Amino acid sequence: MKRSRRETFETHKPVEFVLDVGGPACELLALFLADKPVHALVAKHGFPAIAQEYAGYREERILKLLIEIATSYRLVSWRLSPEQRAKEQNVQVGLRGIGDDDWDMSLSMHEACNKIIHADEFMFETRKVRRAALTYIRDDTILATGTKGRQHWTISLWIAEFCEAAIDMPLVDGFPFPRT
Repeated sequence: MKRSRRETFETHKPVEFVLDVGGPACELLALFLADKPVHALVAKHGFPAIAQEYAGYREERILKLLIEIATSYRLVSWRLSPEQRAKEQNVQVGLRGIGDDDWDMSLSMHEACNKIIHADEFMFETRKVRRAALTYIRDDTILATGTKGRQHWTISLWIAEFCEAAIDMPLVDGFPFPRT
């Protein structure tokens, strides 16, 4: 393809906005914190369009945000120094278990991101809204399950701790973005 001499191209570095997990982490936390009040409002005032749209949006958006945060974090975390990796391992964002027995293993941010990326299923604990055919997410915990080889695993992911760890992502040579 022949290009005109008048064509110019601007260079953009997508790292700054593509790997920004601060916004998605805040949105994820807000979805959990706002779920019960939104459903209470809908139940009280009878907004059927909001009820129908929000229920589907909530679950789809939560899963997209989890995967977005996990993949962005993992793109950076593999570059951590041994000292940063050791510090990261001390930040617990949930629990993990293998099979049905062993639930006493802490879940680091790095491992949580791996499990989110490879999960087969996600589960939210929900409760029914009084006097309405609606449910809200009850807790700030998500369960995810999957298999590694023949071994079944389950994680219990604590949303507030996960969001805090994502926002507090360590820098690796100024990557993904400098803190101001």
